Amino acid sequence: MPGKRFLSPDTMPPPFGYSHVVDSPATRIVYISGQVPLDSDGQLVGEGDFEAQTRQVFQNLTRALEAADAVWSDVVKLNYFLTDVS
Repeated sequence: MPGKRFLSPDTMPPPFGYSHVVDSPATRIVYISGQVPLDSDGQLVGEGDFEAQTRQVFQNLTRALEAADAVWSDVVKLNYFLTDVS
């Protein structure tokens, strides 16, 4: 039985001491670390623009899913946190 895969695709922001994705092929469970609005170069996208930042976060999540050979219809649960709701 294959073990866990720790993935940090080049299409995502550079991770600092963690993996963006951990997947267990045997169980088809995928864990994706918290994402922020950084592009693949680690640059902030859409400073002060909630919509642009949200689009970047979901683009990062899509890339994480792709790295684990998964798609959005495979997602069961999504937690999100906002730092400023004003």
